[in-house]
Amino acid sequence: MTPVDVRVKIGPELSIGKNEIVNVSQVTCKNDVASWKDILLTGSPALTMNTAIFGTLANGMTINGTDYLSPIQSGIQVMTITGLNSASISIRVYIVLNRSPTQDIKVNKGDVIGQINFEQKNDQSGCPKCGPYRWRLIADNDAYFVTTSCTINNGQQINVD
Repeated sequence: MTPVDVRVKIGPELSIGKNEIVNVSQVTCKNDVASWKDILLTGSPALTMNTAIFGTLANGMTINGTDYLSPIQSGIQVMTITGLNSASISIRVYIVLNRSPTQDIKVNKGDVIGQINFEQKNDQSGCPKCGPYRWRLIADNDAYFVTTSCTINNGQQINVD
């Protein structure tokens, strides 16, 4: 299945540890048959990141407030909606920085950041309209991340005689 391009804003700042780079809640889904219950689950693989941009940095997703480090299992429930309701996708994509030096990260508007794979299910016999969804995350802005910092003397003043 060909992925759908989803344009997302890229976050501006990084620090040691978990760093959100994409908030997918910019996207909403709508139930289109009032009597059906639609269920969105993670697919396989749930998340792939563009290694040309992010190298081998650890990454993951926060889904409904729970952190999952890649590789992320399939079948995690992302949302359930019914009654013609709409809901935001409660997913945030993150990278993890440690104290080891790594190359800075440069993202240009239009770059493919990664891909999220979903599986849609419903409560109908034979599961009509079920199947995979592939979302290719496209940067909607430029971003440059400095991934390391250096402090001398624990950030204290240095007196030179």
